[in-house]
Amino acid sequence: MRYIQDLLWDLRNIKQARDRGFRGIKGTTGTRASFLTLFNRDHDKAKQLGELVTKLSGFEYVYPDTGQTYSRKIDIDVLAPLASLGTTTG
Repeated sequence: MRYIQDLLWDLRNIKQARDRGFRGIKGTTGTRASFLTLFNRDHDKAKQLGELVTKLSGFEYVYPDTGQTYSRKIDIDVLAPLASLGTTTG
């Protein structure tokens, strides 16, 4: 019974992390520069790709600021629930 309870907690925590947001397709500098290059500077296509990747990844919200200095708290919020799941199933 304890194992099921732990899995349910892990599921809840993973859902909460997913609902907080998504980094999206922005590169390390927080831009879509590489995608703009691929799409010949077509901002609409780069934006559409970002929206599609976000949707297919199961997210509704993309963090607006994800450059090199974005808050690493985001990483912890994502990794902690995954580490917890690994502990439960390991």
